[in-house]
Amino acid sequence: MIKNFPALFFAVLFTILILGCPGSSGADTEVYTAGDFRRISAMAAKILERNHYSGVKMTQELSGKIFDRYFDMLDPSRMFFTGQDVQKFEIYRLTIGEKLQQGECSFAFELYDLYRAYRDFTQKMLKNPIDFDVNESMTLFPEKFPRPADEKAMLDLWRKRLKNDLLLFMLMEKSEAEENKNKKSDGKKSAVQKKTPAERILQRQRDFGNDIEKRDPIDILGLLLDSMAQSYGAHSDYQAPKR
Repeated sequence: MIKNFPALFFAVLFTILILGCPGSSGADTEVYTAGDFRRISAMAAKILERNHYSGVKMTQELSGKIFDRYFDMLDPSRMFFTGQDVQKFEIYRLTIGEKLQQGECSFAFELYDLYRAYRDFTQKMLKNPIDFDVNESMTLFPEKFPRPADEKAMLDLWRKRLKNDLLLFMLMEKSEAEENKNKKSDGKKSAVQKKTPAERILQRQRDFGNDIEKRDPIDILGLLLDSMAQSYGAHSDYQAPKR
């Protein structure tokens, strides 16, 4: 067996996709058509099954891993998709691998559309007072727990995350105020006025939302194909063609 075959294989795969697809020479991603996406999906899926060093074949079990990994890739913190959302897409769980081999990649875009539409509850929640007198806890390892069952459970997670983040930014604000006070006593100019904790959180959420919105279709497909590659082996990745 060739040493370092995974790296060699995916370099070859990446080269094939780059040479075989429009848009790889600097053109806008708009030149990618539905036919291009089908061709890329089928090529990647078939080459993986035929040539991956693990020798794993596409089965319903592997398909289920691809399905779960794509959810986790989009939402590792388990703040955007509920158990009900997963249930809506269960039709793909045992078939997504075979569908990709056939060039059918609509699951990538259907789930991402839900991800894109998914609600940022931060601004609405900040309009209501946060009770810091209530003793609460939240996990630091959400990936080890099931997704929230429904929107009500998800909202509770968002509320706790917001409360936690507000506390962190309030502590940072207090520390920065002490630092500015010391600078003034030393005759140094104080730092520029910082945003409030709430403003910082809102800015962070806006930046996150912008990142979600600006992702190109070829990169969205790449996330699903990367989920497939990683399901074959921990050291396997798919790289989408870049402009």
